[in-house]
Amino acid sequence: MRSMAAERLGDMKAPEAVPVKVSAANAISEYAPPADLLPIALECRKTPTRAFANGDDVRSLMAAIARDRAALPLIAERLAGDPEWEVREWAARALGDAGLRAKAAIPALKAALNDRDDRVRTAAERALARVAPHP
Repeated sequence: MRSMAAERLGDMKAPEAVPVKVSAANAISEYAPPADLLPIALECRKTPTRAFANGDDVRSLMAAIARDRAALPLIAERLAGDPEWEVREWAARALGDAGLRAKAAIPALKAALNDRDDRVRTAAERALARVAPHP
């Protein structure tokens, strides 16, 4: 049932539906497996924040997903291979937000230091400082 709710949200395709999807995903994030909400968050990440009544909605959804250990490998995959710089940047930030729980993503974060986009490189550098802090 929980996964079905996330699936149905993903079925909403109109760009105008993105703010509704984010609000609904935030509402069900306590109940739906966060990894199931990842595709919704990534799709919404590409929508300008000004389209939302509250720009923090997307950030809070992404933070909820990053708290789930099962979602971390999926986020690392997006960091390593998504064609959109916005998604790779968000993935690096999300891994940084996960902190020490994202240690398995260190190789992906290190590889992102060589990303073609400066914003992704910067996000990866900041994330590494949180995931693998030096004593």
